[in-house]
Amino acid sequence: MTKYLALLLGLILVGCGGSDDLNSDTIPTVKHEFIVDKRNWQITLPGDWEVLEPENQVPFLARKGSENIAILERDITNTDPAEQIITSAENQFFAYTLNNRSGNEWQFTGQPGPTNTPRTFWQKIIPIQNTRKFLLGSCSQISDTPSGSSCAAIINSWGDVTVEE
Repeated sequence: MTKYLALLLGLILVGCGGSDDLNSDTIPTVKHEFIVDKRNWQITLPGDWEVLEPENQVPFLARKGSENIAILERDITNTDPAEQIITSAENQFFAYTLNNRSGNEWQFTGQPGPTNTPRTFWQKIIPIQNTRKFLLGSCSQISDTPSGSSCAAIINSWGDVTVEE
């Protein structure tokens, strides 16, 4: 868990900038596909986001200014991976508030250190069928970003679309 939090912290500290609503009339959205475990996954981003090269166990990365999305591949090690991730985040952040949780989706605000700006995270877990793995999607932004944030819509747009034969 520490490795993925370190990766996310590295990503969230990169850049600065505003945000745009995913459904904005002025910025078109773009669907992106990636493959994990012979399944096609799809996510919709505003067209002005930069998609980065995937890394080991991180099949999808994108950012715009201070906002970013990372999809991480993880092994299921207990019966409630969401609770394990939430508990780990509580222990890793200097300040942490769980804003809401509904099953495998949750939102929290975290401050990495006393001098760091708080960030809001939208996270979701999707189990990979017929495996002991899951994908963790985590989109974050600086907490005082205007309400036009894209993160909630991006996390909601993400899912499994097809199985490769």
